[in-house]
Amino acid sequence: MAAGSKPGRARASVRRSHDPRTLRTRAAIVSAAQELARERAGEPEGEITVADLAARAAISRNSFYTHFSGIADVAAHLLTERSAALAATLADGPPGRAVLARAAVPLLEHIAAHRVLYAALDREGAGAMERITAIYREHLRRIAARRPGLPAGLDLDFVAAYGVGGFLGALGAWLRGDLVCTPAEFAEQVLTQLPPWLLEPPPARVRRDAWSDGVSEPGN
Repeated sequence: MAAGSKPGRARASVRRSHDPRTLRTRAAIVSAAQELARERAGEPEGEITVADLAARAAISRNSFYTHFSGIADVAAHLLTERSAALAATLADGPPGRAVLARAAVPLLEHIAAHRVLYAALDREGAGAMERITAIYREHLRRIAARRPGLPAGLDLDFVAAYGVGGFLGALGAWLRGDLVCTPAEFAEQVLTQLPPWLLEPPPARVRRDAWSDGVSEPGN
């Protein structure tokens, strides 16, 4: 459904709402999605449907669609939240490869444990992946811009597009089973691809919340 459509505008409004009932319903949907993903992790053709999710969250299908456009939309929302938590972890700790690995592995372990849910991104999530790509690009662009060793003349938009495209492409292959490795091995492979200048610390004057300034999940 297009972002400018009536349902899309309604969901965008719901995303911005701070009404306790709205927040509880969204939290119940996301929690139910994670529960179902864990329960079906061992099923060869495991899949979560909107009907499954609505039943587990004790809401109607209409209520579900007030909040999310589909299962891939739920997965994108959850991945965005977990990525923001990763950003906060990185901002709290000292920079460097080891800290990046320790922060990235829990996110990848979460994705692996909920593979059935995140597989929807590859199966039906073109619009959701566009949102995730845009958010990740902006995150990476901000990180790169603060690195003191940034090579002269390097285009930050190119850095962000290239880096995020490679990461999400590998993530999709991992979710499909085309790449077989543990979360720790996946993180190590990703870190090995990063240029040394990107692993350098940002200047001390950068505020802790600089990552998230102006970066938020767009409505759909």
